[in-house]
Amino acid sequence: MLTYVDAGSSSAGIAVVVTVSGTTISLGSSYTFNASSTNSGFVRVIKLDNSNIF
Repeated sequence: MLTYVDAGSSSAGIAVVVTVSGTTISLGSSYTFNASSTNSGFVRVIKLDNSNIF
């Protein structure tokens, strides 16, 4: 999962599921988790697997 701040959209916090298979990277749909003024501290790349489910 990748999260970032969209500076062009009122600093909205956006999350995107990223899938890597071999040398192919696929991006899922984006989800706005905070519509405005998201702190840049929320910018993260998170590796999820069976032990990291939320």
